[in-house]
Amino acid sequence: MTQLDDPTDDDVAVGARDRLVEVLRSLGPVVVAFSGGVDSALLAHVALDALGPDRVLAVTARSPSLPSGEWERCRDLADGWGLPWRSVDTDEMSRPGYVVNDADRCAWCKDSLLDELDPIIDAGGDLDGATIVLGVNVDDLGDHRPGQEAARARGARFPFVEAGITKAVIRTLARDAGLEVWDRPSQPCLSSRIPYGTPVTMTTLSSIDRAESAVRSMGFSDLRVRHLGDTARVEVPLAELARAGELAGPIAEAVRDAGYRRVVLDLAGLRSGNLNDALSDEDRRAAATGLRHTRPDLDRVRRTGLPEAVYAAGKTPVQVVEVVAAMLRDATDPVIVTRTDAGHRDAIDASVRGGELPEPDGRWSDTLTWRHLGAAAADGLGSRRVAVVSGGTSDRPVLDECVGTLTALGAEVHTVVDVGVAGLHRLLDSLDQLTDARVVVALAGMEASLPTVLGGLIHQPIVAVPTSTGYGSSLEGVTALLSLLASCAPGVSVVGIDNGYGAACAALRILGSGSR
Repeated sequence: MTQLDDPTDDDVAVGARDRLVEVLRSLGPVVVAFSGGVDSALLAHVALDALGPDRVLAVTARSPSLPSGEWERCRDLADGWGLPWRSVDTDEMSRPGYVVNDADRCAWCKDSLLDELDPIIDAGGDLDGATIVLGVNVDDLGDHRPGQEAARARGARFPFVEAGITKAVIRTLARDAGLEVWDRPSQPCLSSRIPYGTPVTMTTLSSIDRAESAVRSMGFSDLRVRHLGDTARVEVPLAELARAGELAGPIAEAVRDAGYRRVVLDLAGLRSGNLNDALSDEDRRAAATGLRHTRPDLDRVRRTGLPEAVYAAGKTPVQVVEVVAAMLRDATDPVIVTRTDAGHRDAIDASVRGGELPEPDGRWSDTLTWRHLGAAAADGLGSRRVAVVSGGTSDRPVLDECVGTLTALGAEVHTVVDVGVAGLHRLLDSLDQLTDARVVVALAGMEASLPTVLGGLIHQPIVAVPTSTGYGSSLEGVTALLSLLASCAPGVSVVGIDNGYGAACAALRILGSGSR
């Protein structure tokens, strides 16, 4: 039996289920990739309740990597619930990218599955245009899982992630719903027992399946037989190691009968995904939690003193969450997420609630930051002051992007807002607030006079940010940009339109040069 690792109270469980129902209803009819584990089982069960039998179909893939008995168990579960169910045969073994078994093997498998599911949602009827959904949960955003991005690239959705639901909450909801699989251990495919770089063959899969079936029949709650050439490494839960030792003879005999010459018992116990330990650092950086959409620059602060920003615009909410999770886990740089929309922020908040992400240290309009501050970023900046000045309150999102970046990198920031030169007295009254700043960042839309005027009044370096604020002839910031490029005030640096992040980085470079 599986013990809930994070039991949830009734209110939390009810709230999570309500969010899941809302997500499923927003997706319309769904086709559930149904493996019969607790994740896909709960997803299918809630979808059946929320959408009705005419708008849900559970599909189980039958392939050589499916452990014995799993296909029949999926069929029986669906029959018992009155869940519409279908089986498809997948052909991943015909794909060289799968058979070669590199770090992206799971992506080829998922592509094969989606090739079979896509015709179902294009066939007309009640499921025409349905959304393919997978039981990926918030906890699955860690480790190396390239199949997730392959599925997402094909349009699949992850309702548990969108609802901010963790594995522990899933088990609680499944238990409360009376699902017999609520405490069932995960059963990944047989290919996951084969080390990366060792080809996947029908013979190998058959040997693993026969060995695991034989050992499982001895009463172990969970196990893996890892394929290491002619050696099999048997893993059982730590709590059952003593019993495995007592049964060493029968276990060795059963595994040898499956085709292995040598059998070893792993004294470290069962660890899901431990073959990922063999990935090189380069593989991990390229894969970063299976991110085929992004290769985060995990040590940019060490090289340049400046962080890579996660530019959220153009990325899905799930992609943003995955990138942030990878950067927080695998690096020590501050994490800065810019240009988020409400969907991105909702997904981040859901992941915070689910425990996948820590609460951001800073929230600045559409910019979020996690300081996660390494020594390289903080060195020499904590005592340095930057003043950020804006001409109008409409520039606030750009100002916040700048302030958030500066703060995340350890600078001391002071803001002066709404001092556009149309009311010159407001600016003049604020000059004394700039006297102890090492650098001044000035944001302005319209004709962007503010940085030029400041350039004639103060001695500090000025980084000018043209903003897109303004009426028709402002041309969404082009007028401000050209005006600043033609500024008569010498020494005013100019960044791109609305580039608060870039302005902060320019200011930080000035601070850094002064500390050397």
